[in-house]
Amino acid sequence: MTDIHNLQDIYTLMKRYFEGKTSEDEDGQLADFVRADKSNRALFRQWEKEWEHAYEVSGNTKEEWELMDEALEDAARLQKAKRHRSRVIRMRLLQAAAMVAFIAMSSFVTWLLLENRNPDYYVASVPYGSKMKLMLPDSSVVWLNAGSRLTYASNFNKKNRRVSLEGEGYFEVTRHEGKKFVVHTSGYEVTVRGTHFNIQAYKDDPFISTSLLSGEVEIDRAGERLVLQPGEVATLDAASGILSKSRMGNEPNAWISNRLNYNAISMGNLARILSRTYAVRIHVLSPELYRKKFTISLRNKETINDVISTLQSIALFKVERKGKDIYIKSMQKP
Repeated sequence: MTDIHNLQDIYTLMKRYFEGKTSEDEDGQLADFVRADKSNRALFRQWEKEWEHAYEVSGNTKEEWELMDEALEDAARLQKAKRHRSRVIRMRLLQAAAMVAFIAMSSFVTWLLLENRNPDYYVASVPYGSKMKLMLPDSSVVWLNAGSRLTYASNFNKKNRRVSLEGEGYFEVTRHEGKKFVVHTSGYEVTVRGTHFNIQAYKDDPFISTSLLSGEVEIDRAGERLVLQPGEVATLDAASGILSKSRMGNEPNAWISNRLNYNAISMGNLARILSRTYAVRIHVLSPELYRKKFTISLRNKETINDVISTLQSIALFKVERKGKDIYIKSMQKP
């Protein structure tokens, strides 16, 4: 482990970091240094600029720095709220053929170890504009969408297979006889043995939904139970508390391959999804436009400006952008 008590050591570590040669422990030390003081971050920014001038740095490097900023801020907020020590570890983007226990769709995600509990808890937190893929200790695979958080105990796969999800996750759960896999959300629990399913449970969405692609799952809301078969969706209306079941109309896990396909989605719901996907804040100012429904297919190679332009060709509206804030309002009728 590198000792970073002087600037020369830190500078050397920084260079190794940009070359992708640092270990997880060194990544954590570097993140601690940046997070410790504003002047440290400013110094690190200066070194970053020097590095960019000396080497050809890909466009992704700048985006990754923004994601690391968000990860650090997220870690600091949770640390203050929970009063537990946290650590931030950089996860490298790996090729599928070389997949190991954790694979990040972007180069920076937040990993928190919540200590002083019995047992300890691990938290994977993904910032807006990013995605993450990880393998749990029982070999189950989870994709986390932008703005999502997955929590599980350090004794996972020993005494229990329980995880807690806030946001959106696609699960491919391995089957282990006698060990159920349970996903806790703010609205209900999903119990499975071995299956593929997608859960959307963002706290600012008006619903929580579980879409089953294969196998069988059971939804439990305070004793009210629904059993899903492949092709079915369970939806909890957050306002009314009504839990219902329907046929799957969209491809719920298209987002893991950078696609968005929606039939008859309202502008309000679409604005929330696009805000998370592109790390912006979209404000729909017209109630009529907020309720208007669209059928849209995106490959996620489009920029947010491309997406807004496409929507404008379907429904006339005005757009005003101020930094990360995008304001949408209806055109005035003549």
